[in-house]
Amino acid sequence: MGFDFHADGVRPIVLLDAVGTLMYPEPTAAIVYHAFGKRLGVEVPLDEIRRRFDMARRAYFPPLASSEEHELVTNDERERRRWREIVGAVFLELSNSLADRLFGELWEYFADGNHWRLFPDVEPALRELSQRGIPWAIASNFDERLERAVQAHVALKEAVAVFHSAKLGICKPAPQFYLQIAARLDAHVTQLWMIGDDPDADFLGARNSGCQALWLNRHQGRAANRIAANRIAANRIAADRTITELHQLTHYLFD
Repeated sequence: MGFDFHADGVRPIVLLDAVGTLMYPEPTAAIVYHAFGKRLGVEVPLDEIRRRFDMARRAYFPPLASSEEHELVTNDERERRRWREIVGAVFLELSNSLADRLFGELWEYFADGNHWRLFPDVEPALRELSQRGIPWAIASNFDERLERAVQAHVALKEAVAVFHSAKLGICKPAPQFYLQIAARLDAHVTQLWMIGDDPDADFLGARNSGCQALWLNRHQGRAANRIAANRIAANRIAADRTITELHQLTHYLFD
């Protein structure tokens, strides 16, 4: 199972997805949207805000697996526009000026790393990678806020780099996402081990780009639902390429 980089003279570099892999928002995005909306007089039940938010995300973040590569092109300006549209779709009751104001407040809120929590297995897993001399970086479909959010967590500051789609100009699962990272790390793409909770973007996207990859299935029921619509993805993720906790990664690197 292991990757004998000592024998081959190849040093693995671990890439870790951010949201759902390393960290999660606390409270949830829907709860935050609901609270911020109430400040501006939006009296809509939390369940309705959650429903609108989920619908808006699906509308403005199309399925990655079925997206053409040109649809995956992005930058910080595009991500800001995308999230502004989502805010407008959630808060139908607000005028454009108030929606602009609310968007700005929410954008900054989620840039603050204090509003993100690390999963319990993150710090021990990162510590073990560092102790074994394995470099690791963050690689996420995100924007410039990720770089700011990381600074609030001592464990994440040890990353050799923070890559996000807005900086790279393209989203996972496009091969260029991974190829650019390899180039920026002065590494060969086969040295990269991508670990993430999205089976399409983090696993299949990485494997199709020439990387090693593991699917982190933190919530087996929910994760299974995420790939139910893509049976090809489900069938191509072997059991021995699935982990449920980050510390299991080292078994693949060293066992």
